[in-house]
Amino acid sequence: MTEFAALKMCAVSAMEMSEDGEFLLIHGAHSTLSLHRSTFNALLVALPNAIEHSARLANGNDSARFVLPTTAWEIGRIDDTPHVFVRFHLQGGPALGFSVPGDQVPAMLDALCKAAGIASILAPPPGATFQ
Repeated sequence: MTEFAALKMCAVSAMEMSEDGEFLLIHGAHSTLSLHRSTFNALLVALPNAIEHSARLANGNDSARFVLPTTAWEIGRIDDTPHVFVRFHLQGGPALGFSVPGDQVPAMLDALCKAAGIASILAPPPGATFQ
């Protein structure tokens, strides 16, 4: 049976990709953690949840949310599929993209309008009729 060593890293001093692009090297004060690229998607999903959960426990606030500030966004269609992509550009240069089924776009637009406190762009103005 393979034994695994536990590694505790309390601060990150630098991060870089290996020359072959297979590993993300995370350097701490006394050690380096090497993560294979096959783990990236799992980490991308796990880290925001872990950050939010940790903040809720640390602050005693069950409604705390984790959000990343964006500097820009872009939206487009994915090839010849009914899906669109929504890509958010983050501070410092990285970007994070999501695939959204096209049939969910109207509900997303309505939810964005409600969250922003503006009238829905999908509903006609009062008194307007379509011809």
